[in-house]
Amino acid sequence: PKVAANGTDDERIIENRFWEQFAPLKFDPIDRKCFWLKNRYGHSLKEVGEIVRLPESTVHDRINKLKAACAERLND
Repeated sequence: PKVAANGTDDERIIENRFWEQFAPLKFDPIDRKCFWLKNRYGHSLKEVGEIVRLPESTVHDRINKLKAACAERLND
């Protein structure tokens, strides 16, 4: 189920806390947005691409790159 992306203070707190654990990785803000839209709000790759104005394949690649970096960080 999709979570409402309404920009509430609670949502901002959740997002900030999530990204704090990966702060040393210094992700591109667009990559973070792609990841968050897909994984927190449940948007499809096509929808994310439309929101951030990138091709669906680029969104896919950026999300996979970010996920791999996060997984590596968690496994360190």
